[in-house]
Amino acid sequence: MTWNTVAKCKCDGGGFSLDEFEVSLRPVVMLWPHYSSDAVRRATISDEMEHVLDLSIWGEAERLRAEELESSQQSRIYSTESECAHANRQILEAQMASGFRQAAVRSGRIRHANGGHGHPLP
Repeated sequence: MTWNTVAKCKCDGGGFSLDEFEVSLRPVVMLWPHYSSDAVRRATISDEMEHVLDLSIWGEAERLRAEELESSQQSRIYSTESECAHANRQILEAQMASGFRQAAVRSGRIRHANGGHGHPLP
């Protein structure tokens, strides 16, 4: 999963405050260039889509967490717009990275339990 984050700030009478976060998520699946058969290739893609689904569910939960973080940060005042944007983006990125690591580990545990998805490597 890759993501891009933006913290938009606004002039708030003598300083700058967070206006909103913008986040775009994009799942990334790494596949081998060749598989022993088309059936193994299709099964592998299907298995990896299970992880994409798990991480999409995380993404929706993370959107709600980001909205809460956004609300909690909007009262902070910064002296410059760039300071506001940088500080808030760092806070959001840290929250997302932590949540993503937990979601990826959880997906791996669930999907790889009892020997994995059940399909051999290429």
